[in-house]
Amino acid sequence: LDSVSRLATYIEGVRNPSFYKNLGVDNAGDAVRKVLFDPTDLTDFELNTMKRIVPFYTFTKKNLAFQIDNLSKNGANYNKLLKGYEHLLENATGGNEENVEDWLKNNLYIPIPSLGEDGSYKVIRASLPFGSAIDFIDDPISASVGLVSPSIKLPIELATNKNSFTGADLEKFEGEMCKNIPFMTKKGEHVLGSLTGLDVPIKNLNRVYQGIQDTMRGNGSISDILGNTTIMEQNIDTDRMSRMYDELDELETIMSQYKQQGYSFSTINELKKANQNATTDKIMSQLNKLYGLKENPYSVTR
Repeated sequence: LDSVSRLATYIEGVRNPSFYKNLGVDNAGDAVRKVLFDPTDLTDFELNTMKRIVPFYTFTKKNLAFQIDNLSKNGANYNKLLKGYEHLLENATGGNEENVEDWLKNNLYIPIPSLGEDGSYKVIRASLPFGSAIDFIDDPISASVGLVSPSIKLPIELATNKNSFTGADLEKFEGEMCKNIPFMTKKGEHVLGSLTGLDVPIKNLNRVYQGIQDTMRGNGSISDILGNTTIMEQNIDTDRMSRMYDELDELETIMSQYKQQGYSFSTINELKKANQNATTDKIMSQLNKLYGLKENPYSVTR
């Protein structure tokens, strides 16, 4: 397959000189070397050390360099592509794109523009090569952790409760059970998958099983059995709830920072007790005047 790709790229360069000129090289041979790199073109340190630390080191090194270089030369095209993606996501979620979880958007899962009556929508579990470059530029530390071998990243993931590859929470609450393996928590499932490499096969088998169940219940077709392994279903109500929890976490973090600096905060109940003759509206009005606010002082603003 690699040889056929190299030959096809070389022939295209010979037939169409603008192809290799757009890549910034002088001939078809250099075009092949730039687009289809030699996976053995690595130093001893890279082969013996870096490939042990980063399993996909070869692809990561070449893809990041290519995408970042191309981004600097074709930024307008990347911008158009991302704008198109945002528009597609907006149509698929009925205008709920701002609440879609960041890990899903960052991985560029492709939305299917068909919103269900119950607020459900679907995305294709697929990403684009430059998605890795976007992740690395946006959050280099998390992106780097996601690339290293399981023995290094697993303790970090367990401590932070984050999947370093997708950015999603390992579990929404302590002890959350997984759907793929009976009687196992989601964290336990993640540990098992990371140590054995069975994470993806287990999930895909479970998706096929769920597709068969739906088909037998009359809720799907035979094509859904395989489609379930490549398509993920989300819900706009779940997205909104998740975003609300994220904003509450941010607010708690801000309050903790102020408390460390010696500030104190009163709850609404405490304010009511201190002002038993005043209504909540009057209390809020007084707070608004005190802080010069026109809106609810407890709303989260960015």
